[in-house]
Amino acid sequence: MTSNGFIDAFTLAVTGRALDGIEAGAPFSSHLTALVNIVGSKAAAARTLGISPTTVYRWMSGRQKPAKGRTAAGMVAINRRAATSREREQTARIGMRGMIIHGVIHISSDVKHRAIRVGPYIPRSTLGRIFNLWMGGQDEQAETMMMKAIDKYYVGGMKLEAITAVELPE
Repeated sequence: MTSNGFIDAFTLAVTGRALDGIEAGAPFSSHLTALVNIVGSKAAAARTLGISPTTVYRWMSGRQKPAKGRTAAGMVAINRRAATSREREQTARIGMRGMIIHGVIHISSDVKHRAIRVGPYIPRSTLGRIFNLWMGGQDEQAETMMMKAIDKYYVGGMKLEAITAVELPE
């Protein structure tokens, strides 16, 4: 599946920051550097990961490879958790009920920039699963579930070609 921008826009809406360059396919070192930037220091990143600051330095410099089980994909979830305070998470989960998606949207033969309020139409349980998939770094699954939910519960056959923003009203 080709991304339509949902994950980037959703990430910005939830965390209040763009977590550029740390998609699931990015190298481990990019994720580690992002974590250091998110938490403020190598020592804080080490605490978050449960390792020593020396190990963080060695991983960042390439002198040592991360232990088995430490993957770039797993770092997506760690970085999202670090970038999302409990308060922001709660606000986002509630805000998903009123979610508005902005972007280029194709309905029948009409293609234009629109804002659609999809949150009220999608069951809370589905919105919760989408959030959990996103938080766990399962971007493709989260985006696919969102697009299927929009098709099933909002407007069938509508195509979101380029999502430019997501709003999660409080």
